[in-house]
Amino acid sequence: MTASSLFGTAKKYLVTALLPFLALFAMLTAAPVLAESVIATVPAGSTPFAIAVNLVTNKIYVANVWSNNVTVIDGASNSTTTVGVGIVPIKIAVNPVTNKIYVLNTNSGTVTVIDGATNSTTTVAISWGGDPQAIAVNPATNKIYIANMQSYTVTVLDGATNNVSAVAVGSSPIYAAVNPVTNKIYVANYNS
Repeated sequence: MTASSLFGTAKKYLVTALLPFLALFAMLTAAPVLAESVIATVPAGSTPFAIAVNLVTNKIYVANVWSNNVTVIDGASNSTTTVGVGIVPIKIAVNPVTNKIYVLNTNSGTVTVIDGATNSTTTVAISWGGDPQAIAVNPATNKIYIANMQSYTVTVLDGATNNVSAVAVGSSPIYAAVNPVTNKIYVANYNS
């Protein structure tokens, strides 16, 4: 076998081996370009601060801090409805199982519960000691968890009864997350 035939065979194998990788690279780099485009801009209230989505109903909920309301967006039509809530709504969470939306109103010491079917509201007073920072929902147990930075507690709201209790945690809890499979709640303590 001559050097030129060896080179031709090696070139053929190299092209054959590289072609699938080049095709994969082209697909991976082109996909984000197609997925990252604005399809609509929907107006909300004054200073939209937090957002949550109910995947079951295709509704989007936007907490508007300075207008003290929540903009409800229909994901199919982009039409909006406004629901009044407490003072300075800073966080929002959805329970897709019960179709309830929980709005953390930092300056009124309340959580507004929105019924996703009717947009009617219930206000739940929470004694949390100050500076609530986060809200998380466990849809499996219908419990809602609120991290209270100044009182070093997490308030537990029972979604079925709206009764509340508190659990002591570390210093300055600032975020909360729920694993509904294990029923474990994770809290990030800012000063611990």
